[in-house]
This record gives sequence, C-alpha cells and structure tokens, in this order.
Amino acid sequence: MKILSLYLTGFSICLATASAAPQFNDAGSDAAYVWNGFEHSWGYNHRAARLGDGITDQSSDGSLCQATLLHTSASGLGPDTAEFTSHFTELSASPVRFASVEVPLRLTGDEGATLFAWSRVDFPTGSQPVAALAILNGFDMLARGSSDKLKSLDLAVGPTRIANDGTLSCAAGVRLNAGCDSLECPPLDQTVDMDVFLEVLFVYTEDASALAATTKRVSTDLHWDTRTEIFPTTVVDTITGQDQGAFPTAALGLRSLHLSLDSWHHMLEWRAQVTPTAYDAANGQLQYSHTLFFKQWAQGMRWSHPPASLLAQRTAGSGTVGANLVLIQLQQGAAHASTRSGSIAWPGWNLPPDDPAAVSAVQASFTY
Repeated sequence: MKILSLYLTGFSICLATASAAPQFNDAGSDAAYVWNGFEHSWGYNHRAARLGDGITDQSSDGSLCQATLLHTSASGLGPDTAEFTSHFTELSASPVRFASVEVPLRLTGDEGATLFAWSRVDFPTGSQPVAALAILNGFDMLARGSSDKLKSLDLAVGPTRIANDGTLSCAAGVRLNAGCDSLECPPLDQTVDMDVFLEVLFVYTEDASALAATTKRVSTDLHWDTRTEIFPTTVVDTITGQDQGAFPTAALGLRSLHLSLDSWHHMLEWRAQVTPTAYDAANGQLQYSHTLFFKQWAQGMRWSHPPASLLAQRTAGSGTVGANLVLIQLQQGAAHASTRSGSIAWPGWNLPPDDPAAVSAVQASFTY
C-alpha cells in the first residue's frame, strides 16, 4: 500500500489505497486522440442524471488510429434535446507512445456532503521511460439513484511517476457535491449514488529529448441574476513551454476540469473546452482559445419543450469554471485539432440514464 497525492483545482488530499489493475487499450501505440473538452446545452434546465464526453476504445496499427468519440446526456424527469460539441486533437508522434484506460469510480453518500473517490492507475510499459505524463481524456457520470443538481464537481488526473521497472503510475479521481431540494425530487431520497468513469491517457518516451510538458490553470468567474441572461465568452491566451525550436509539434491536453457553484443548481449549459490555434516552435509558445461557462437559465426556455419545460425555474447564483491545461511538445509528430457536433433526444420521464438513448457514439479514425 502506497501513499499518493491527487491535486484538484483548489483542493488537495492525501489518501492510501491499493494499486488498481485496469486493462489498457492498445498499449504502446504511436498515435492517439487527445481530448480538448466539450460544450453541452439543453433546451431548458435539468438535474444531472447523466453527462459525459470523451475518447474511448483507442487503437492504432502504425498508420491508422481509431477511437470512439462519445457524448452522453440524460435529464431527470423532463424530456429534452441536448446539443453538444466535442473537441479533440488527432496526435501522432515518434518515438513517443500512448496508452489509454478507463477508470471506474463510485460515489455514494449524503446529499450536500463533499464526496471523493479515486483510484491508482499502474501501467507496466515493458520499457524504460524517462519522460511521461497522464491526461484526462474524457468522463462519463451517471446517477444510480434519483438524479441531483450539482454544486461542485472536480475531475482530475494526478502527476505521473516512473518506477525503476518502467511502470507508470498516476491517480485519477472525482470530487462531487450534489443534492436536490426541488419539487421534482423524491422527498425521502437524501443520498447521492453516482458512477463516474474517467478516461486516462498516458504519454511516454524513452528519449528525454522527444517530449516536454508544461501545465497552466485557467478559470472563469460567473455571476447571474434572474433578469439578465448571460452568454459565454471565448478567451484567447498562450501557454509557453520549451523554446529554441527543439519541439516542432505541440498539442493541448487537460489534466482536470473544475465546476464550483454557490449552491445546487439546475443546469442548462456547461462549456469547458480549449482549442489550439497557432504554435511558434522557436519560442515554444502555443496560442489557444478557451471557453469556460455555466448557464442556469435562458430566455424562452420554458417554451422549449412544453408541457414539461413550463416548470423550469430561474435562480440567481455565481460560480467558477476552470481547467488545468497541459502543453505537450514533441520532437517529431503531427497534431490536428477538430470537433464533432451532434444532439441527443432524451425521452425523459425517469428513463434510466444507462439507457442507450442517452449515448451518442461514433467511430472515428485518422491516418498518419
């Protein structure tokens, strides 16, 4: 049993746990899809029965990389249609390798309590890496009991450690505060029961000159009342790593996502995405845009899906949406940022969130 630390945005905890032994997808491949976040919006606001976005089931054969691009959404009682955009980067590299895994976690406890679950992830590379990192490559969270409103949510992957035998280790965890005090909530159910699946991608190499990583935290503070509708703002920023042209290729990944609200809120919209736009290898600087946004209500939402939407309520509030970014610099490789947009028509009426109707998944591939 070893002691590991998992750092979440604005929060750190040190726990003891036994090692996990997850099954990795196509370990040691030379290409991967790297997740850059998502945008999600309902027609009117809901509790969070299910929400997810990310990259699963990765594989590559030396010239073709394949993966499943996933988005999930389910409301509580009311039917609705969710619109979404998934952001990702197609990344290939040499002599850098990738290995992906899904980490299952379970959160159970009282409403209003801050619940925390994490797992240690060990990957025996069979080689001797000298540089490595792990990134958050997506998530999927679904309620096993009645759905709740979110107050705070952190999804994170911790620092990577390299053992003497070449095994890579990191911690992956989730922190949640949720509950429900609305009329549609079961009055006798005062508990939170939720499954969370985190997608983790290891990036590693035996050549110290082939890979570099730099992290940066970004956040947006939000305030809203019940009269003036708020809208997302896209921010253009830069992240700087190693310079002097040593790394001609660069990509952005995510180490964590953070949502913190002043109280439990129905959710209309959540955006947490980064888009790389230009890279200056000489200065080691990547320009990117990011949108970090939460929305509780919108004008006209009560008429978006009557009669259920007629009960949608506006509440004033405040909060912070944040992310921990990682700049991945490569000596050899190629990176191409892209998106996928779609919609999910959710039937509602307390249909279980693990129903196939909550899932939009497509098979994607790129050559390299």
